[in-house]
Amino acid sequence: MQFEHQVIDPSTPGIQNDICLIADVNGDGYNDIIICGKRYEKNCVWYEYPSWKRHLIGTASTEAGGAAIDITGNGLPDIVAGHPGDAHPAAPGRELFWMENPGTDGGPWPKHLIHDIYEGQHHDQAVGDIDNDGKPEIIFAAQEAGIIGYYDIPADPRQTPWPGECRHIICDDLKAVEGLVVADLDSDGEMELLAGPYWFKRRGDSWEKHVIDPTLVKTTAAVGDINGDGKPEVILAEGESYPARLVWFGNAPAFDEAHLLADDLFHPHSLAVGDMDGDGLLDIFVGEMSLGKHPSKPRLMVYRNTGGGNFEQVIIDEGRHTHCAKIGDIGNTGRLSIVGKPFEPGNHVEMWLNRG
Repeated sequence: MQFEHQVIDPSTPGIQNDICLIADVNGDGYNDIIICGKRYEKNCVWYEYPSWKRHLIGTASTEAGGAAIDITGNGLPDIVAGHPGDAHPAAPGRELFWMENPGTDGGPWPKHLIHDIYEGQHHDQAVGDIDNDGKPEIIFAAQEAGIIGYYDIPADPRQTPWPGECRHIICDDLKAVEGLVVADLDSDGEMELLAGPYWFKRRGDSWEKHVIDPTLVKTTAAVGDINGDGKPEVILAEGESYPARLVWFGNAPAFDEAHLLADDLFHPHSLAVGDMDGDGLLDIFVGEMSLGKHPSKPRLMVYRNTGGGNFEQVIIDEGRHTHCAKIGDIGNTGRLSIVGKPFEPGNHVEMWLNRG
């Protein structure tokens, strides 16, 4: 694997950048980059491929997470995001909101409130057909309130707030849970929700909670068939901890086979599953934060899948820390590159372009 480091923007308008998304913002067939953070005016921007020209989205204090979804039906992705919470000194609030893509005419993106009813930060959002009605829903976690729920998109998504009948609560007693993934976890053809070390299955009008490993705290999460058994595995990393564990769990849907890949990571807040080396096997990407106190050098790593549930650690870069980094095809090369930015210190945007 060969990755070429490139700086997309040496300094964004905001600091403490949280949201990092890869999506085709302008509909030209190429993925662009979206970055939003907590502080300063005009702190939400997107970068246009291939020049990486910076375009303004607007001002919106955001928490880690974010999701891209076409809410208006115009074929272009809008952004769903959550607020850092009441206690945040930059801009107190408790909103879950979406920002509307203005289309090819450009200009600032109108911000629309979904709700402002739950105390504390909204860390993580996801998109998927969680109720299996054939339509995508918006899944959210009101982290400090312990609420995990989802919204049906109303017929008029620009109304604020969204109607209460569109809101559905999955769980109301899971505080400090991070990492939301919509996936068919039990291979029954229907979607379930992975929320950190727990997963939820819909049973009629209620949700059945399953525990994977409650000792793992504030995890990033990913799902994929990484051992080739035809079933999904769950991958969890303790994204807010040091020393932090990286563990994958097999034997779906019990997920009672734990495989420890690392127990010495520093705030591995970036986690994704994808075929990074093009051999047809799913690998695991992990990126460490710094926070100005990393004990040595933060690392970007790929746990390369060698088959049969075995992995070897490959260091992609060392000394550059990242937060909420994503993997995606940049430039339609057919290869997965890495896009990221620090949380703090620093406010630049960078990419590790996969050269194959």
